[in-house]
Amino acid sequence: MSYYTKITTAGLAAITAAMNNSSKVPITYMAFGDGNGYIPEPDENATSLVNEVYRVGVNKVEVHSKNPNWLVCEAIIPSAVGGFNIREVALYDSTGNTMLAIASYPPTYKPTVEEGAAKIQTIRIVIQVDNSGHFELIIDPDVVLATNSFVLNLFKKTPKVVKSKEELLSIENPEHGDIVLMTSYYDGYYTGGDIFKYNLEKIQENNAVTLIYGWEKQFFNNIDLTASACGARPGNYDHTTALQLGVSLATSLKRKLIIDIDLRVSASTDLNATLNIEGNGGAVQYARSITAIADIPIFNVKAGFSSESSRFAHLIFKSSTGGTATAFRSTDNGYLSQSTFDHCVFDRSLRYGIDANIILCDFQKCDFGSYQSAVNNVGFKAIRALGIERSQEPNANSFYSCIFRNGNDNSMLEYDAYGAQWNFYACDFEQNKCTDSIIICEASGPINFFGGYIEANNTPYFLKNYGNQTIGFIPLIKFDGVHLNNPCKIALGKNNNDNYPKYKFEGCYGILNCNLFEASNGSFNDISLLEASESCHFNVGNGSIGEIGSLTFPDGLTKNSVRAKNIYGKRLNHKKFINKTFTAGSSNVICSLGNPDSKPSSNTLDYGGRLTIQAFFGTNIAYGSSNAVYELIVNSFAHTKNLSIIASIGNVEGVTITDPSFDFSINENNQLIAIAKGITASNFSFEVNWYGNVTVF
Repeated sequence: MSYYTKITTAGLAAITAAMNNSSKVPITYMAFGDGNGYIPEPDENATSLVNEVYRVGVNKVEVHSKNPNWLVCEAIIPSAVGGFNIREVALYDSTGNTMLAIASYPPTYKPTVEEGAAKIQTIRIVIQVDNSGHFELIIDPDVVLATNSFVLNLFKKTPKVVKSKEELLSIENPEHGDIVLMTSYYDGYYTGGDIFKYNLEKIQENNAVTLIYGWEKQFFNNIDLTASACGARPGNYDHTTALQLGVSLATSLKRKLIIDIDLRVSASTDLNATLNIEGNGGAVQYARSITAIADIPIFNVKAGFSSESSRFAHLIFKSSTGGTATAFRSTDNGYLSQSTFDHCVFDRSLRYGIDANIILCDFQKCDFGSYQSAVNNVGFKAIRALGIERSQEPNANSFYSCIFRNGNDNSMLEYDAYGAQWNFYACDFEQNKCTDSIIICEASGPINFFGGYIEANNTPYFLKNYGNQTIGFIPLIKFDGVHLNNPCKIALGKNNNDNYPKYKFEGCYGILNCNLFEASNGSFNDISLLEASESCHFNVGNGSIGEIGSLTFPDGLTKNSVRAKNIYGKRLNHKKFINKTFTAGSSNVICSLGNPDSKPSSNTLDYGGRLTIQAFFGTNIAYGSSNAVYELIVNSFAHTKNLSIIASIGNVEGVTITDPSFDFSINENNQLIAIAKGITASNFSFEVNWYGNVTVF
């Protein structure tokens, strides 16, 4: 016997209208009957089943995927319902009164839970709206056919997972729009993966990374381009091709290139466009590394300013050969211009950290020379930037909190600069063993050192300046707030031309044990700025204040006048207070502070500046007696008084009654108060020197 459906007379019009209007077919309920023990023939004039046993809402109505005139109707009988036979099925509209279709059904028993064979019964019937004859009823009591179809369709829509690029390319007959998750570039590494989508229009295109014979990289979740995605695998491999490919794609696509594994390269990569490259490792020595495994520059800086505004961050540059490798080298007069180096490490296994022309570059928390991964018998120099003779480059480079350490070449930095300045902010120069000078420059532009630390350098000079005898420029070299601790063996500055630089020191302190400068030719021709240097304090091995080494002074500037005032200069204002008596823990007014434009009687203006206070035991200024020097920052703003002791040296501990040991404060009347520390209790003399927007009354 065959099983089939018929559209009822009442249902034919409604179903046909819904199909033509592309509206929802008004089929709401599916009813089941047992036919009173026999299988009834479907009758288009029927209005009810022979014997209805259960009714449920239709779960789904949809057009068949292979025939638009077929409707697939589905209903589910829950597992808790049962205890009856099914031999007839009918469809009803939303009123539940109008029968739309009726079908004969293979006898099926729906058991109950109590009978121990409970199951969810899913019944689908397919109806043909033209009612041209009967056809086999499609029934799947256990949803087997539907599950297979559903899974097959879902499989086509769900991304396929492959373990490598090789497996991606082995997919047979991919269809347009297919999506594949590639978990790794190489099987087993889990690096360099992404989601790829197949594009039939690009099956002949291949760059091995973002487009692989029709498979387009999706940059899922906006991930960056990585070295591993360009074919670099972890381990002892040569990653030259991967780095070159990554740099090329990153510059052309304007994407950041992430170095996600340590790289080893045997050939150089050209920089001829703006590049943003960053390691994804930890800080400093734990950053990702790029190691030259041959005597090469890791990056070639090509001609012109095409590498302008590049960024290099969280990378270690090093060499495994200990030869002549360098991180960057200019070719064809190429420049790194307006580029940023952020938390980069230049390992002293390199010959040079940077052997390139640089202009307007910023170096932030970079380390030159602290770490060494391979023996280097040639010598390490942080930067060599010689530019083009008589050009205006390299110029205007700035270094922020950078470290220059363990240089063992003739110098640590060597450059030419004609015009714009080089600035060093809070940089650390220490433990260098250069044979000539830590910095060698032929510069007509200023060189500024703001803060920072220059210590324990077994090098003759700190800065050797050749000036520019031809064009006659005399640059200013300024040290501001620098801590000097045995900075070099002979002198901080050495000049090799008649056009000497002008040196100026402000707020510098520490143990000098060398000359401030040494003129190798003629006589120093501009002493005025050295006279005007302010608020410096140096100490030498025997503890005397202000000893700056052997030096021939011009007329009017004697060693004694410099010894205590430490090259403050005779033009600096000062005020002396004699015979202030203290007992243990007592305080005294030292002076009144104010704005230079105000008067003591009406001191209402804001002020701020730096004070140097020299305190001596006794009733006279007696250099060489028990003494101490204090550096203070003071300011008054909107009736708020602030004072900070930024440095102190000498007998400042208060271990004897003759120690000039004090704390300081400002009271509401703008008076500077000295408070005795420890057991300090004697007569003391004070000399106050000041500069900035402040004066002493």
